[in-house]
Amino acid sequence: MKMFVLMWLACFGSASHAATVGQVLTYRKLQGHQIVRISGDSLDTFLSEALKAIPSLDILHRHSVGETRARVAPTDKEAFHSLLAHSDLEHDVEVEDLSEYLRAHDLKQQRAASARLEETCDESGCPAPLKSSYMTFEQMERYMMDLASNNPARVQLTSIGKSFEGRDIWMVHVSPDGSRISDSDSASPGSVWIEGGLHAREWISPSSTLHLLHERVTACDSQCDLDYYFVPIANPDGYEYSRTTDRMWRKNRAVTTRSDCGGVDLNRNWDYKFGVGASSDPCSETYMGPAAFSEPETRALSNAMSKVDNLKLMITFHSFGQAVLYPWGWTNEPIEDKEQLVRAGNAFADAAMRITGKSYAVENSAGGLYFASGATDDWAKKVLNAPYSFTIELRDSGMNGFILDASEIGPTAREVVAGVSALISEIRK
Repeated sequence: MKMFVLMWLACFGSASHAATVGQVLTYRKLQGHQIVRISGDSLDTFLSEALKAIPSLDILHRHSVGETRARVAPTDKEAFHSLLAHSDLEHDVEVEDLSEYLRAHDLKQQRAASARLEETCDESGCPAPLKSSYMTFEQMERYMMDLASNNPARVQLTSIGKSFEGRDIWMVHVSPDGSRISDSDSASPGSVWIEGGLHAREWISPSSTLHLLHERVTACDSQCDLDYYFVPIANPDGYEYSRTTDRMWRKNRAVTTRSDCGGVDLNRNWDYKFGVGASSDPCSETYMGPAAFSEPETRALSNAMSKVDNLKLMITFHSFGQAVLYPWGWTNEPIEDKEQLVRAGNAFADAAMRITGKSYAVENSAGGLYFASGATDDWAKKVLNAPYSFTIELRDSGMNGFILDASEIGPTAREVVAGVSALISEIRK
């Protein structure tokens, strides 16, 4: 036992040191990067052409109409601003140097955190997901291990595979009782799959997924006769890289054919309509990979999801934009059961509005600027025939985007818990 504690302390000590050193690296990676706001009627045409000319251009909000923001690397500034100068679009540089912006943001966060109640999540235990700060991957692991250890009759923790860099991809099965955990032949009245953290920089996603998991275990209600399968952090490598090295990292950490452009967009790597609305350029933020399910993360997720009995609902949490998106992402042709999907989506949106006053739009995944194929929601809907499949874009609407203050963790979690409960209630009608 003493040796285990020493090893765990060493692990946490290394993680803490990595975060401290990594903050400097995070700033350096983004030195000179600009955030540019762009608006106008011809925005979609402009961005399509800009992405062809500059594959590494990072469109920060893909579900807006008429206005968006883009992150521009120093090497691309001249080309990008030249394209803007020859367009009829309104534009302005909102952030001149993203590294300086992040440094100021972190100082603000540190001051705010000192005023909050201290929370416990260390080698001695992690009783609940943190609300005052975003958790490290190691802290998430500790929380899930403690949750399973403290609730053996209802909670089973399983590694469904390894990431590219060898981290465990954890799945938490929450059962109404112990019977279906121990007896695979027992019938399920219905199952819910909740995926978080597929995109690395969307920190509010795994955070909210963990808070929903905590609620489903500790505050069981009439909906706890269902089986829940949670994968709170589907892209652990990318998450840690965004936390310690490059805050704006989106993809996994796979090695590609380009030594200067790593990673695959895991939400373009699923095997349904693979390649539509995605990029074949490894330098693109939406690089789909060399083949469908080329990545260990999407293979692990799809294999585990395929084994879920009687899958009724699949939700994958992303950010940002405050939207409940339903299939299809690869086409804007209407889906056959649009009415019931919209009704369920509106149940989430209405509940979130009642809880915090935040507005969530309910729309088709392809209803924004771009098609997005090879995504979790389309695959679950088409291949697994899940009656309900959603991508839910969490806070905010664009003011902070991916750099969401830790003070938003608690309110977003409340929206998610209330919204998912209402959505499930609507489905069960």
